[in-house]
Amino acid sequence: MSAWGQLHGLVVLEVFGHTGFLGEHQAEVFRMSMLKLLEDVRGRINTAQGR
Repeated sequence: MSAWGQLHGLVVLEVFGHTGFLGEHQAEVFRMSMLKLLEDVRGRINTAQGR
């Protein structure tokens, strides 16, 4: 649920132009946020499987 919330929030911010202050770095910030989200999800899956 938290992954969906983060993804949705980032997309909404971008769609409605609330990331304009990042200038030319918008795509990189979005990309890095998605990579961190994926890393977090993978960590949670691995932890859950290890139980």
